[in-house]
Amino acid sequence: MAAAKTARKTAQSPTFRAGFLIASPQMGDRNFTRAVVLLCEHSELGAMGLVINRATELPLEQVLNDLEVDHPQPAEGSVLWGGPVRPSTGFLIYQTPRPDETDEREIRVGPSLRITGSRERLDQYARGDRSGPFYLCLGYSGWGPGQLEREIAEGSWIYSDVDEELIFHTRIEDRWGRAISSLGIDASMIWMQPVNE
Repeated sequence: MAAAKTARKTAQSPTFRAGFLIASPQMGDRNFTRAVVLLCEHSELGAMGLVINRATELPLEQVLNDLEVDHPQPAEGSVLWGGPVRPSTGFLIYQTPRPDETDEREIRVGPSLRITGSRERLDQYARGDRSGPFYLCLGYSGWGPGQLEREIAEGSWIYSDVDEELIFHTRIEDRWGRAISSLGIDASMIWMQPVNE
C-alpha cells in the first residue's frame, strides 16, 4: 500500500534535473520578472536555484575585499543576485577545467558547469589558481515541497536545458531574451495559463 502511494506521488510530482527556469512573460512575482534561474537541485523536499540574469550594484572587488579573499590583481566582474533567500550567503558559479573531477562540495549542473558554496574554491578562483570564468552569486531562490511543480503547472516558469554559453558568453541583460529565443518562439506569442486537471 505504501509503495503504491509512493508510485502515484512520483508520477504526479516529476523531479526536474538541473536546467533553466525561464520566467514566463506573465510572471506575477516581481522578484522574478524576466528572470532566468539556474535550477540546481530538485526533489520531493523542494528545489533550489540561482538567478543568473540580475547583477547587483556591488563591485566584485569590494565583495572580495569584504570577505578578505586574496586576489593579486584588481578583480573585475559582476556579482549576481541569486534570489531573495539568505542574501548574505555566497555561491560560486563556474566552469571547471577538469570535468571528470568530482568534489562532494560541488553541485554538477552541466558537463563542466558547477555550483559551490565552498570558500576554498572562491579563494582558488580569486587568486587565479584555477582558470576559467566564474560568477559570485549572493542569495538563492528556494521552493518548498511541491511548490515549483505548482508554479510550472500554473504557467509561471518554462523549463529548458542548461546552456553554459548563455551564462558565460551572453550579457547579463540579454539572457532572458536569448533564453526565450532558444525555445524557438517570440516572447509576444507566449501566453501561459494555469493547467486545469
